[in-house]
Amino acid sequence: MGRTLGQTTRFVASHPIAVLLIAVVLLGGGLAVGDDLETLADSEEFIPQDLPAYVDLQQFRTVTDGGSAVQYDMLVTGSDIRDPATLQWMERYRQVASDKPLIDGMQTPATLIKQHNGGEIPATEAGVKRVLDDVPASERANFYSDGYAHITIFGERNMNTDELLDFLAIAESSSELTRPPAGLTAELTGQAAVSTPSIVTQIETRNVTTGLGVLFVFGALLLYYRNLIRAIAPLVPMLFVIGWQNLYMSALSIPVSPLGASLGAMSVGIGAEYTIIVMERYFEELGQSGVSRLDAIETAGARVGKAITVSGLTTVFGFSALTLSPFPILGDFGYLTVGVIFLTLVAAILTLPPTLILLGRVSDFVENTVANRRGIAIQGDPDEVKADD
Repeated sequence: MGRTLGQTTRFVASHPIAVLLIAVVLLGGGLAVGDDLETLADSEEFIPQDLPAYVDLQQFRTVTDGGSAVQYDMLVTGSDIRDPATLQWMERYRQVASDKPLIDGMQTPATLIKQHNGGEIPATEAGVKRVLDDVPASERANFYSDGYAHITIFGERNMNTDELLDFLAIAESSSELTRPPAGLTAELTGQAAVSTPSIVTQIETRNVTTGLGVLFVFGALLLYYRNLIRAIAPLVPMLFVIGWQNLYMSALSIPVSPLGASLGAMSVGIGAEYTIIVMERYFEELGQSGVSRLDAIETAGARVGKAITVSGLTTVFGFSALTLSPFPILGDFGYLTVGVIFLTLVAAILTLPPTLILLGRVSDFVENTVANRRGIAIQGDPDEVKADD
């Protein structure tokens, strides 16, 4: 196995431009399909669809024509939450929002006041206070408590993730459109209004997270090696894996979940370990007298390629247990992790050698240019004859 890996690394290192060109094309394809990947943001899709409790819930929804409408709370804060101007705004907000799609209705403190005052909103705050004093405390607590006013918004039944995000956006934009009085703040609250947007944001910013992972690893390598080539080389294969990962997910129809969104940064950290081990052995071999770059990369592939392959495969088989999970979010994460770790191994073995050779040539070109200015030229084939890196 070691000999085969050594011969393989020498072969790909002998054709650096062709190998890296193929890798770049696949990277571009992965980036192109990245935006078209499905997402798994609905928490109900995280669990097995045949879970007894979930089946009972679905049956209840069927019997009740989809179940009760989903309620969302809007918290209104300010010093004048009982002021007639505030109540007039709430009524305008209710009328505007109720005509929007996905919103089935709304109850506001203005609704309560009108219900107990003949359909009218009092002209003075004192009048509002008199009406509220006549309202039963339990009913009043649904709209006023702890110095806050509560607005209840009813959304359509069984909204999917995109519809829920549209619903929340409509509710907030309608509030801004009706211009609440100065000093008044109205915000959607509760788990339903926070969890799904947070999950979607995490998924949409996964590339930022991955980019930060690459940047942090690059900074650590540059700080340690104080050499630009040695800081860049281990990360080039990991950049390829980021794009290849999207192709893998697209081929197997694996959606992007909150767990999968963080895997890009994880793959950079895990994969960099493999590439650093190979690179270190390569430079150790290259430091010996009379050893060419191709000889060094072949020896490195033969000596440590077997070790990182076995290490990677044990990780693959360990994470493969997750693929047996009945929970879709864990099962998909298992398939994704297995695939990504395998791709990091492939990238470390097939794209790191040509990367090292190509970067070595760039280094030679720079050194040769500087040397020519000083009247000294580097002689010989930089790949077949040992070069100082």
